Amino acid sequence: WRAPVTIYLSNFMSQVIIIALFTEFLTVPPNPTSRLAGMEVFLIIFFCSSAFTELVQICIDGVWSYMGTFWNWLDLAAIFAFWIGMSYRLKCMNGSCEGQHAWSYHQNSGIQGPPIESFSAQFYSVALFCLYTRLL
Repeated sequence: WRAPVTIYLSNFMSQVIIIALFTEFLTVPPNPTSRLAGMEVFLIIFFCSSAFTELVQICIDGVWSYMGTFWNWLDLAAIFAFWIGMSYRLKCMNGSCEGQHAWSYHQNSGIQGPPIESFSAQFYSVALFCLYTRLL
């Protein structure tokens, strides 16, 4: 189980599964004021474990060595983008998004541009892009 090929293939398969689930989640967005869905909870657990893994890697390699690798920057960008998107999602769950559905525009408020819940989708998309790039 510790052979490099086995480790690589298991990491590759887990990344493919996460990307597929994340893509499905972005394709069918939840109602922004609803509770967290099962897939969101799964993504939260994944990104918590990814953040912990990156923290351990920073402690082992040292900050400067860790920051010298492009792939680590992608990992950090994905983690931060996801958590920023989740913070917008949680803000909408608290009722501060006026109950608008995600990926829609304000119709009655006169604001030009997307409502706050679409910001979560945009940050999730950045995280997904980083995960796709990391898979390459």
